Amino acid sequence: LKLVKLLPSSHFTPHLRLGARTRARAPSAPDPALRTRAPAAAMGIFTREEEELHVYDADAFFYFAAVMLLVILLPWSCCLGRRLAHPRPPKEADYDARGRAPKGATVRRCKTSFMEAKRERSLEAARAWRSRLTTGWAGLQLAALVCLWICFALVASRLAVTPSELSVFDPYDILGIDRGASMSQIKKAYRTKSLAHHPDKDRENPLAPALFQQITKAYAALTDDAARANYEKYGNPDGPSQMKVGIALHPDIVSTRQSRLMFLCSFFSVMIGAPLTVVLCCLRGTKMYAQGVSEDTLRMYNAVITSEFRAEDGPGLYAASKECRLFGLLAGAHGGGDMGRMVKAMGAHKPTPLAPGEWVLVRNAAGERAELNGRRVIIRKQLSDTMWRVEVLPKEGNVTGPGQTLFKDMPASELWSVEPMAPCPFSDTPIRRGTAILWSHMWRLHRHMDGVIQTELSQMLSASPDIIRAMVTIAARGKGDRWGTLETVRGLIQFQRAIVQALDLDADPLLQLPHVFALPPANGKSPPLPTLREVVRGENGGIKALVDRLGLKPEQRLDIEAFCRHAPVMELEAKVEVLDEADIANGDLATLTVNLTRTNLDEGEAVGPVHAPLFPTPKFEEWWVLLYDAKARRFQAAQNVQGTGRKEQTKIRFIVPRSGDFRWTVYAMCDSYFGLDVEQEVNFKALRKSQVNREIFVHPVDANIKTLFEEIMDGLQGQDEESESEEEEWPANRAAAAAAATKTPAAKAEAVDDGDDDEDSDASSGDEAPRKDKPPAKPRPAEAAPAPQAPSLAAPSPEPENGASEEPAAEAPVEAKDDCKAQAKAQAKAKAKALARTGSVSDSDSDCDAEHEGVFHR
Repeated sequence: LKLVKLLPSSHFTPHLRLGARTRARAPSAPDPALRTRAPAAAMGIFTREEEELHVYDADAFFYFAAVMLLVILLPWSCCLGRRLAHPRPPKEADYDARGRAPKGATVRRCKTSFMEAKRERSLEAARAWRSRLTTGWAGLQLAALVCLWICFALVASRLAVTPSELSVFDPYDILGIDRGASMSQIKKAYRTKSLAHHPDKDRENPLAPALFQQITKAYAALTDDAARANYEKYGNPDGPSQMKVGIALHPDIVSTRQSRLMFLCSFFSVMIGAPLTVVLCCLRGTKMYAQGVSEDTLRMYNAVITSEFRAEDGPGLYAASKECRLFGLLAGAHGGGDMGRMVKAMGAHKPTPLAPGEWVLVRNAAGERAELNGRRVIIRKQLSDTMWRVEVLPKEGNVTGPGQTLFKDMPASELWSVEPMAPCPFSDTPIRRGTAILWSHMWRLHRHMDGVIQTELSQMLSASPDIIRAMVTIAARGKGDRWGTLETVRGLIQFQRAIVQALDLDADPLLQLPHVFALPPANGKSPPLPTLREVVRGENGGIKALVDRLGLKPEQRLDIEAFCRHAPVMELEAKVEVLDEADIANGDLATLTVNLTRTNLDEGEAVGPVHAPLFPTPKFEEWWVLLYDAKARRFQAAQNVQGTGRKEQTKIRFIVPRSGDFRWTVYAMCDSYFGLDVEQEVNFKALRKSQVNREIFVHPVDANIKTLFEEIMDGLQGQDEESESEEEEWPANRAAAAAAATKTPAAKAEAVDDGDDDEDSDASSGDEAPRKDKPPAKPRPAEAAPAPQAPSLAAPSPEPENGASEEPAAEAPVEAKDDCKAQAKAQAKAKAKALARTGSVSDSDSDCDAEHEGVFHR
């Protein structure tokens, strides 16, 4: 906001606006210069038409725009410049990422030559200028920054011609005299200026009225006491000036026509644009949830995943997801790639076994069957283990009648299966295409894929961690009243690490080692190869035995050693307990605490991306903790552990289903490596509820504490009792009021006197009758009070016959007796009110000591 001082509107003429703080200085030139036709704004005086334009301060917009541009441009330019100067790969391709490593931990990365080469390729791709400008929309950001800097330069050039200070009202300058001039000099200058610029004298100058008014105001500021005091105090002869607050918008925007246009644009953008955006977001094709899986994919998995699914169904199940089908559509838009070449290689790698009804291809046929080479035939019958009867179809056209097909008996060596053995539980063409691409990746047939298929495969593999994690979670939860099975969950985890390591489901785990692409066949003469766990742990000869058996080179052995240092060596500890209880009983909420320790890491270290040369993006290892009851053959729970630190802990809570001995098995399965899983048995005994003492100790201090519910109920009960007592009193009070209204005034006075005597007699009789729950009051000693006697408050005291008054010593008991009567009346009324209000009388009633009558009143 820009604050501008203006004079009060009462000092403006109908045609001129004179201000003490205008944009230009007041004229101080000689008279000939004042007669020029210079613009009025240059002299600080504006006509009515110009005043409407200058009421709005346009400079505020440029100052505000300059500040806001600097606030945006400076940090944005620094961040973008740093990113362009020191480029880093995107998060999904950064092999130096920390993942879920604990804060302050050192990340140990895989140092094999394959992973180092992938890391260098990722950095080189990030350093390329094309990648720098395309990663994170850096190119668009750079273009936007250039445009904004140009706008800032234009705004700065506009501010360069703006006056740095506002002109002030100076009467000495207006009259053309020096400061400290005498009164005669002031009057002389005023007389000269007023005559020169009087409107009647200076008719050729259109600014003469304004100049004359300025001269008059300047003379008043120097001669009038009040005007001079205001000028010295406020800088203005009219007193304190008003303040103007201007909004930082361009004058073109706040003008009449543009303001209406801006209002219409804002109205339609709010009334149409915002609802349309919400509708488009709701109708979006891919609705994602927290883990990045589409809603359609989750709905489909919940419907089709059952206990019958196995690991070999994983590729087809994954290819049926909406994400994979979308990747297939994108690849189809680019031609779809050469699927025939890849399928032929798959058929040669792992052909489908020969069976009746299968299409096969004739190859290497000899003799009279040589003419069938390259033709497709259908197997009709198996004659023996090596001979098959096939049906040969015509080369051209379709079969329209009998006699157009031939039956031949051919050996199995001349028949080649056309379809690879890649099972798929779905028959849709896009799903079968994705399934074939995944099986080709698991068989490491990447050299038979063209660029389009490899791009589609990279997209499918990049989305696999989130989607397969959702698959395992749904399989572990089960469907409806059916619990998930251990085989289904383990099969899906096995499929996950198969696509990470690009291995078949039944491949040997040693094929994960670098430079190990095939294993020698086992025979009885040579010793068996060590397992992957033995190689990683260095047991049974370890790396040396494997290298000697495979004949690897020294540099290849270094890669294997780097793999063994990076591969996880996990230790599992599990225990079952019930929190704050010493025993476990049937129906308790028990907690299975599982501690995972990577013994290959040192304290303060975390593991980096796994060794996966054929996986397109960095993949951090995850562990699945599975709880299985072998006795009941029931899968209990599954928990995912994504931490990469040396020690990780997870807890599984479950309800103890029965009493007795339990022997459960805890499995810890890695989703990135074969052959490194661990398991442990967990044994515990659950007692019956009747055998466990579950008394809750309550401290005496807390014994009387009421819960909020109890306090509310007590309050409601008190209200009910009070309402009931009021209902019981209401009829009696009403009848008494009616009876009192019918009495005459004399009867009322007589009743009052009788009531007082009755109350006194009731009080005395009440004192004579002892209470059942308390013993009768004992009389006071003889020296303190007269001997006890039965009082008769209702009977009047006998007066002396001779009319003489009693002695003063005898009057004291009478006064004490009257006081006691008054107190007894008050106590009786208070008791009646308390009894009517609460239904009981307090134990601490007032006491009255009737010393002269020897009665102790309660």
